Amino acid sequence: MKPKQRLSKSLIPLATAMLSLAVVSSPVLAKPKSAAATPIAKVTNYTTAIPVNPQPFLMPYGYNDTARSIPQVIMSGVSPSIIDASDTSFEILALVRPGTAPLQKVAFGQGQGGNPLFNYSLKLINTLKNGDQFWKYTFAFEAGSFGNGVLPIKWGTGADQFSIQASDKAQGFNGNPFPLITFSSSPSQTAYMDTTKNDVLSYSTIKRVAPQIVMAGVSPAVVDIRDTSFDIVTILRPGLIPIQDVVLKQAGNNLFSIALEKKKVLNNGDQVWVATFPFAAGSFGTSTIPVVWGVGQNEYSIQVVDTAQQSATAYPNLRAGIFPAQL
Repeated sequence: MKPKQRLSKSLIPLATAMLSLAVVSSPVLAKPKSAAATPIAKVTNYTTAIPVNPQPFLMPYGYNDTARSIPQVIMSGVSPSIIDASDTSFEILALVRPGTAPLQKVAFGQGQGGNPLFNYSLKLINTLKNGDQFWKYTFAFEAGSFGNGVLPIKWGTGADQFSIQASDKAQGFNGNPFPLITFSSSPSQTAYMDTTKNDVLSYSTIKRVAPQIVMAGVSPAVVDIRDTSFDIVTILRPGLIPIQDVVLKQAGNNLFSIALEKKKVLNNGDQVWVATFPFAAGSFGTSTIPVVWGVGQNEYSIQVVDTAQQSATAYPNLRAGIFPAQL
């Protein structure tokens, strides 16, 4: 059986799972153990309220690319995130940072109680100059299968949420599953560099009239207890009009708003936008924060507006309808 035919049979469970995710509840970012530190969920214009000194470790792509001993999934998403009625596939993408050993597997699946059909292995396609790797899985379906409207998605490790997991070849260690943030004693390391793939990016770059949010996440996703910041990172694709504002929001918390800045234009035209989130060293102790990307209560999303005031569909949601490709 051809791969496209095989994948198409799992389309109905995929669409059903996507559409059902909007009703799934999710945890909130844990509060820091230090009372003096401002909890993430209580931020008021954090990027302007607290001065952030330039970070000397920022690499060519404009974000903190600190490696740890284990793999980290930095960002994930779908391209294109706006699906035309004539489309027959999209790509599930992950930006993964190896630890000290080469990566063995990157897998996309669902959390507790999730659909067992959602268990796909991604393929390495490119390595950036800083060692971060793009992995993808092409999901095929019948044209028009997603109808017309918003497809609500949630990235997390809870029931029916989507997650990405990486493991390495050395000892089979599983890395930090996307989108969790882990605080531990994790000093920086030199990441394994895969030299078999270059950074001439080879994932889908289909453009629409409106902007698209392709991927988002946190870097590093494994934070050392001595660190004082991490970066919020997203990859965006402009539509026909330049992008004006990119903001991280938390549903249900009107005081939470973090503006991102454009740091890099990739060689395929997609853009890297970044915001640094500062905190006091040790604020979170040793813990794992169960972050959920979504638009439900207390969940986190990226919102984009272009200079014509057109809004992208908030990450991580997808949109389907009549959206022909643009040059």
